[in-house]
Amino acid sequence: MPSHTASFKDRVEYGGVLILEGLFRFLPYRFCVGLAWMIARFAFHVLRWRRREAERRIRSVLGVGASEARKIAWQSLRNSALTAGEILYGRAVRDSWIHRHVDGWEESLDPDSLATLKPDELIELNIVPEDVRKNDASEGDALYKLVTNDTWYMVLSVPKEKREAYSLNSNVTVIFDKGSVRAKVSESYDRGDYAMIILKTGRYFEYFAQLRTQDVKVITSDYTGLLLPVTAVTQQDEENGVYVLGIDGNYSFVPVEILTQSGDTILVSADGDLRIYDTVMRNVTEDQEE
Repeated sequence: MPSHTASFKDRVEYGGVLILEGLFRFLPYRFCVGLAWMIARFAFHVLRWRRREAERRIRSVLGVGASEARKIAWQSLRNSALTAGEILYGRAVRDSWIHRHVDGWEESLDPDSLATLKPDELIELNIVPEDVRKNDASEGDALYKLVTNDTWYMVLSVPKEKREAYSLNSNVTVIFDKGSVRAKVSESYDRGDYAMIILKTGRYFEYFAQLRTQDVKVITSDYTGLLLPVTAVTQQDEENGVYVLGIDGNYSFVPVEILTQSGDTILVSADGDLRIYDTVMRNVTEDQEE
């Protein structure tokens, strides 16, 4: 029977695969895909790994020009790298879908039942997950929870006047005690003085299986600009603006673009004529406007 002794090159390549698999055990999915893409780009554009031979074969078989052959070669290597990254990621996270925390609500709380929840019911929920890892088990004991779906749902109870911040299909960031998750607004409806917001996400968060209720912070919009008191913004000829102190000691009207408002604070664009170190009249009165 023929034997084969691994060469130094084979060992290096195998060692590299093991290192990548180890990394993929700790990196989030998007980082894994990004890493696979960067490796492919480095191999193709910097190392030019087997690039000349691949392009020669493509031109020979398909009869295309040099630029088109290079494009096809890059797409082929990129797709192969992304597929390999998916495989390594799948091997790394396979066990993470088996959770050892069970709370007995697995059959009661589902996407359909979320729409029936009321604000007071959320407050009264006191679900404590049980760690079911044990050396001995009896018949009927729960041993683990198997997650078979990668879509997770969250329901928020917010004051009714805040509902407009959660427009349908808008993206938000939910901040937990131990991390944050991006999600999309799936539904919203009124319940008395409160609004119930249902969020949906396909992003894996390792504490989802242990959490049922928690106070969270939600970022509904993300802007960059200049913060001003609402009282500083006025209108002139139906245009929003502020009064800025000039070097001559007089105030002049400067137009601004309003991005968003929260309470007594307003955010305006930093791309206009207003600058971060300008002195703005904080309380514009009708007399001053005239």
